[in-house]
Amino acid sequence: MSHPSCKLIADFIESHLDTLIEACSTQTTADHSDLLKELAADWLKNLLASLHGEPYRSGEWATHFTNTTRTLGLSVSGALSLLDTFRFSLTDTWKQEKSDELEDQMCICIFEASEIFKNHLVEYYIQQIDEEVAAETRKQKATLEASANPMAVLDEQGMIEVANRELGRLLKTNAEPLVGTDFYGYCSEETAALLRETQRKKTSAQQPLTIEGNLNISDQEVKTRFNLRTVFDATGHQSGTVVCLLPEAPQETAPNEGIEYFEDHILPLFPFPVQVIDSNQQILYNSGALQALSLPGYTFTEPVCCFLKKHQRGATENWFCKHIFEAGHFHTEEIHLEYEGKSRWLLMLNLPLNDRNGTVVRMVTCVYDLTRRRQIQKQMESHLIQQQRSSLVSQIAVTVAHQLRNPLSVVLGFAEMMAKGLPPDQYAEAVNRILRNSIRCKDIVENLLDFGKGTPLERRPVDLEGLIKKSVRIRMTPAEDRLITWRFSEKPTPVACVPEQITQIVYSLLQNALKVAKERIVVTVEVKGDYVRLRIVDDGPGIPISDRDRVFEPFYTTYRNEGAVGLGLSLARAVASDYGGSLTISAPTADEPRGACLIFQLPLLDEDDISQHTSSVDSQSGLTKQAILIVDDNADVRDLLTATIYARGYHVDTASTGMDALEKMKQHQYDAIILDFLLFSPISGRHVYEEMGERYPELQERVIFITGDMLKYQTRLYLESTHRPVLEKPFLITDFFDELDKILS
Repeated sequence: MSHPSCKLIADFIESHLDTLIEACSTQTTADHSDLLKELAADWLKNLLASLHGEPYRSGEWATHFTNTTRTLGLSVSGALSLLDTFRFSLTDTWKQEKSDELEDQMCICIFEASEIFKNHLVEYYIQQIDEEVAAETRKQKATLEASANPMAVLDEQGMIEVANRELGRLLKTNAEPLVGTDFYGYCSEETAALLRETQRKKTSAQQPLTIEGNLNISDQEVKTRFNLRTVFDATGHQSGTVVCLLPEAPQETAPNEGIEYFEDHILPLFPFPVQVIDSNQQILYNSGALQALSLPGYTFTEPVCCFLKKHQRGATENWFCKHIFEAGHFHTEEIHLEYEGKSRWLLMLNLPLNDRNGTVVRMVTCVYDLTRRRQIQKQMESHLIQQQRSSLVSQIAVTVAHQLRNPLSVVLGFAEMMAKGLPPDQYAEAVNRILRNSIRCKDIVENLLDFGKGTPLERRPVDLEGLIKKSVRIRMTPAEDRLITWRFSEKPTPVACVPEQITQIVYSLLQNALKVAKERIVVTVEVKGDYVRLRIVDDGPGIPISDRDRVFEPFYTTYRNEGAVGLGLSLARAVASDYGGSLTISAPTADEPRGACLIFQLPLLDEDDISQHTSSVDSQSGLTKQAILIVDDNADVRDLLTATIYARGYHVDTASTGMDALEKMKQHQYDAIILDFLLFSPISGRHVYEEMGERYPELQERVIFITGDMLKYQTRLYLESTHRPVLEKPFLITDFFDELDKILS
């Protein structure tokens, strides 16, 4: 939105933001004024971004607006009306503040800008409705599939809405083609007429009704019993019918005859560990290979699947396999056991056995030991990572040729056009494209350089959970933090690492999750044996099985069109391996979202290791008690430097103004001072430095200047005259610590 009216309105909102928020918050009772202020502020800030043509997260805004209006007890129409009320408040405030009347163009601009956000809400509500309908359909299908009998859900006209596999088998087809067909067309004429008459009866009875009739299967009529149950919607009106085809009476022959033959003649031939149990949880058969598996603590008094599940998850249920008998589904799962400081991986398969009536009467459990394979796989992964790093030069050459070709073509093309002469109205767009693609080239090169740096050698004992709280979480924006559920162990989690490196890796993993998350991310820190694990689970689409091995390959990414290089996960796994840990993909637990689950694992330090590392660090640097003052008016820069410096064990103070900085120097003694030269306050960074020369001359020798104003000749000239180190924004953290270490030593 680039119309001049939009610019005037944006300037007006920025200069009257508090007045507008207050005007919007008076639209309901005082009990809700805080929530309304929050809604109004959020809407106005996103509206400003829209008027300026800047990007904003429309989906996140719609979600927050909807959830808050629900808290206020507003319906969908009420939420949309509230948005209109905000627009009226903006218009009225404009009229009150401006001496002239609101021009038509201004009114149109405000209306169009507000309608964009109303459309965001409408799209969100439509999406919610579609998701609810899809969820209800999945729920119905899962319910039907749990039955061993043929079943279908019919609408009021008798059309099939959902059918299970058993009905498809009975009618000699699949379940999917049956959806949308007339169920009564598969019945004889007399049966169809009786079923239609029964369905037309508008009754509130909840008891099922059984009708004898005939089905037409392959031009033959088969006698069948139809069990009908009416379905009602939320208002109590009949919305359809559930039809279940009941089986005929069991045959006189023994239903378990085939199962007994399987147990007597087939099972003894299986070379791997096998167990058979019945529906009463009684163990009927244990193979010799299962006994030779030597599972610690297993006494063969309960099903082996229940023992493994409890040992892995700590569950209190004593019959995991009950749902296998109820649903009749296959189940396969990888089990990770930890005991006596050792790890063991097992593959478990649960196979239900049906009798002739379709009832599950036995369950076969097979267990395969994957431990040796996993150990070899881990060794091969480490070897492959080393191979990949050794061939990094050739990979970088290919990547640079592929990744830089497009943005460089754009830069060269527009530069050539500008050199030959462009119309004045096209210069701004040409410069913008050159700048955007130049930044793209810079990001690619910096990512490649970061990958090539490898793992720093200087490691220190750090509490991983504390590092995440103080160095990672502080970097998340409020909007990002609202999506994340933090689950901390509140236990000591000491690891030996380079804190800045682990901070960046964890932050990058969280950013990957935020790209795909819809509403929720769960971050869990847990101690498992000799390791501390960080689990990051999102509610996005997940990682396809076909991509799970490739996502850790260097330069592989599904976001190449968005400028991603594809080195983040590869670097993170390489770092974890260097530390003796791992980065793997796992399955979410029952209380976690159903998207991607990444587990970053590092080995814990024991008390001897902690003492050894601590004494080593103290003897080398002796810097753990030193104090540093950060003076910068940008909150994000202060937070970044505070987090990274604090992770190294230093004491950190911050100041956002020159006056505050001088006051802190008066009260405390500092070993180093990080000073922003371009402070937007009555006392600039230059004045602070000169004032230090008169009040605290010894502190001038401990100053490191940071600035983004080096393009000005006067600035460069003055900073050179101070003979103090200068870091030009943006700067690398490693360069920052190089200068800081020189000051502190």
